[in-house]
Parts: sequence; structure tokens; C-alpha cells
Amino acid sequence: TLLVKHYTDDMVRGLLKNLVLYSTGRRADVEDLAEIRRIMAEQKPRGYPLREMVQALVCSSIFTK
Repeated sequence: TLLVKHYTDDMVRGLLKNLVLYSTGRRADVEDLAEIRRIMAEQKPRGYPLREMVQALVCSSIFTK
């Protein structure tokens, strides 16, 4: 309960960074981190649904550039 209450944003950011590393084979750079922050801000009001976050990540400039 404490992790969810106090560290949800950190856990989501870590998950997205690891997805970028796993799927692209490289660490997230400054531009990627900005895109991750944008995705998080968009998904936070919805409670960070995993399916929508992964879809937003794959459709982001991280994968399209």
C-alpha cells in the first residue's frame, strides 16, 4: 500500500524506461525521457492503464523516429 501511495510515479517511470531499453536496445536519452514524462502526464488521470501506456509509448517519437 505504501509503495502504491508514495511511489507510483517512480514505478511507472521505471517501467517505461525499461520498456524503452528492452524494445530499442538503448537507454532512454533526454528526448526519450521528455516523451516518457508526456505519456505519464497523459495517463496519470486514468490511473496509468498498462495497455494505453504501452500503446502510447509505441506510437511515440521514441519508436517513430
